[in-house]
Amino acid sequence: MKKFKVPMGVISGSSRLFLLVCFCLVVFSSCKDRKLPNNIKNIINSQANKSVILQVIDHYSEDSADSLKLRATYFLISALHNRTYLTGHNLEAFQKYPELVLRDLDHGEFIMSSLSKIYGEYHGDSLIRKSVLQEATADQLIGNIDQAFFAWEQAPWHLDYNFDEFCQYILPYTIDREIPSYNRKAVYEQFVKLLGKKPDPKMDAVSATKIINDELIRNGWVLSNRASFLPNFSAESLVKNRIGTCRDMGDLAIFVMRAVGIPVATDFVPQWPYRSIGHNWNVVIDKRGISQPFLGAEDSPGTPHKAGTKKGKVYRQTITQNQNSLAVLAGKSEPIPGFLSDPNLIDVTDVYARTFTVSLHLQKGLSTNKFVYLCVFNNKDWIPIAWARRNGDKVEFAKMEGGIVYLPAFLDKKGFIPAGHPLELDENGFVNTLNPKETEVTEMVRCNRVYPIVPEMFAMDEVKGAVIEGSNNSDFSSSKVLYRFISRGLPFEKLPSAFPKKTILGIIDICLQKINHANLQK
Repeated sequence: MKKFKVPMGVISGSSRLFLLVCFCLVVFSSCKDRKLPNNIKNIINSQANKSVILQVIDHYSEDSADSLKLRATYFLISALHNRTYLTGHNLEAFQKYPELVLRDLDHGEFIMSSLSKIYGEYHGDSLIRKSVLQEATADQLIGNIDQAFFAWEQAPWHLDYNFDEFCQYILPYTIDREIPSYNRKAVYEQFVKLLGKKPDPKMDAVSATKIINDELIRNGWVLSNRASFLPNFSAESLVKNRIGTCRDMGDLAIFVMRAVGIPVATDFVPQWPYRSIGHNWNVVIDKRGISQPFLGAEDSPGTPHKAGTKKGKVYRQTITQNQNSLAVLAGKSEPIPGFLSDPNLIDVTDVYARTFTVSLHLQKGLSTNKFVYLCVFNNKDWIPIAWARRNGDKVEFAKMEGGIVYLPAFLDKKGFIPAGHPLELDENGFVNTLNPKETEVTEMVRCNRVYPIVPEMFAMDEVKGAVIEGSNNSDFSSSKVLYRFISRGLPFEKLPSAFPKKTILGIIDICLQKINHANLQK
């Protein structure tokens, strides 16, 4: 755009009006002449703060050396325009919980109860949903883009990754529904020094992940599920407080690793197929493009994470929308269950397990819905973890792990409707329909245990002086002490080496051995 210098003091009123019109025409022409991708034009026109977005685009359009940053800007605009976060006075009050509980770890339940009494019960319906892109400032967007490129270009491993991988796994400054407060530069300066003043030029991203995550492990983490009903905590809160669920541990790792230019993501099991709840963890993408699992502040790449556990389905959170996701394909035509309403997911089950395609015939007349689900049992209810579009009375589910019992089901406004009998998918991909027949004799089965031993379920908080007893009598009129806890709050992962496996499983094993091999009445 040409610049005009005119002595305004000697211009008449009509001339000033003429120049103003000319100026507006020049500006309009300049905006119109921007060679923007069509999808970016549409997004900008839908935003009330379009001037902010255009300011960022213009910033990177002035110098051809910034062409890659301009492409990154387009990527962020496209990825963020449908992203939202939650805020509100009620939420702000409850998000004080991590900082408060760190002052008194013994009274977390009391603190959470007090917050409810002071600020009222938490209600997600009262929260305000805001657009990430709509609320962003030009300085925020430019600062994040510049710092992401700086960290990536400084990293010895940056040539191992292409631009698309950078955009997907390093560039994003938001993960889910957290309030965007990611000071990428401050996090970079805090953690990059762990890699040395002059990092080894042969260092790869996986090695760097291990170095930094070892520091996160040393700094400790307070595992707490009491605030799991809240939206994700901000980067600022996680780096400062280090308390929360496995989801929060994963978010911490993402914010820290991405800050130093390491490509990481979050993978998750929506529902374990053998117990309640699900699980989140991280992956770092190595130079071969292979996902290496780890979990922030818990275990590093190279350490098996939940090795040998059945997962059923594993999904990866992405910053971009998956156009083949259920959320996109179904739209508002049918109700969508829980996490499957998120379009920012891709199925990565085959990264973790041998998978099979399950072909089923649906019972006729049950539902006219287009989509069918496969569910697993959570010890109480059947929870959907996979979906497929039906083809008449047939349906095929892709990437299903074997060795698990599933239930096909439809979803309507009242809930789930079984679409057939439960099925067992064995380790070789063979489907065995579990069809009960009244004419067959019921087989008696003796179960020594009806719930799996899961180490993390046995973490001890207030157990000093507690005992585990066993008895041959249901009224415990005669009993024997199997194990006595002599220390308070001993984490299961730090049991003395005298215990088998150095975990709480050692205690359980000791008790089971005494039950099985000793006469408890003596």
